[in-house]
Amino acid sequence: MLSKHRTIIIVTSLVLLTITLFFLPSLSTVFHSSSAHISLVESPFSVAKASDAVKADSNTLSLSQNTQENTLKEQPKTQNQTVQSSTYASEGIPPTQQLSSSSIVQGPSVDVVWSAPITERAVFITIDDGWFPSQSLLQMMQQDHFPVTAFLIQQAAQEHPDYWRAFVAAGGDIENHTLSHPDLTKIAPADLTNQLSTPMNYLGQFAAPPTLFRPPYGAFNSLVQQEVYQAGMKHLVMWNAVMSKGVLQTYNGKPIQPGSIILLHWEPGLSTQIKDLMGILQQEHLGIASLPVALAHPEKFPITWLTPEKNTQPVNSAPQQQPSSTQADPAIPSDQGNGA
Repeated sequence: MLSKHRTIIIVTSLVLLTITLFFLPSLSTVFHSSSAHISLVESPFSVAKASDAVKADSNTLSLSQNTQENTLKEQPKTQNQTVQSSTYASEGIPPTQQLSSSSIVQGPSVDVVWSAPITERAVFITIDDGWFPSQSLLQMMQQDHFPVTAFLIQQAAQEHPDYWRAFVAAGGDIENHTLSHPDLTKIAPADLTNQLSTPMNYLGQFAAPPTLFRPPYGAFNSLVQQEVYQAGMKHLVMWNAVMSKGVLQTYNGKPIQPGSIILLHWEPGLSTQIKDLMGILQQEHLGIASLPVALAHPEKFPITWLTPEKNTQPVNSAPQQQPSSTQADPAIPSDQGNGA
């Protein structure tokens, strides 16, 4: 009887062992399939998270680009941008600002001025280069006592130093427009330093050393701004209006506003341009002020009024005495009556 029970136990064990060996591969497949299913459940979640992250980055980039575009439209003077100004070089209205691909330069730098932050009804006449000094303009300044800011190229200023002394004596300001007028965004750093620093010494002989700088062609970037600061100047000055061929063009096509910085050039016909400009300013009831003085003291600065009711006398200052007549430089022809 005992032998019979042993036989049954042995047979049962063999049957269970056989069943186990038979079904073990299937159980393994089911286990791995379940694991795979779990992975598939997790994988879409991970992909969804990655997709959301990409979408978020895309939205952030889009927002950043929109913000950047709006910022450049509203305040076109960020530090890390290069102004490409082929059209601006022809003395047009400020071009579209483009971000520089170069890295942002760290360190102190000057701000960029497109118009003066003033509340008085005054504008600023700025004249670039200096190759053709105007004896007629000098006589107008001596007679009407209105200030003009000359952004001079040193090489041009060296041609007629006596004229520039008379210009300063008549109430003019002399500021820096480089040594030889290159595109400063396309020259080596050492050359950039030379272009900015060398004129400081030469132009300083006519009056105080320049505090303002205007980049040739209106082209600048963050490196230029930093080098202007290192050279000892306080502002990089652009413009928002251009007087040319008897027409005053503003950046937005609207009438000229207080604080506007007007661009002209020392070229034949300049005195005619100035006379046309005077007529426009009188119609708009705008006076003329010194740009470096207004930037240094925006709350109170002299203004020359050209309208009869203002008696053409500067406000906030004593009336200026008539300077002694200056003998005309025979090498400087009068430009009165010439076309622009």
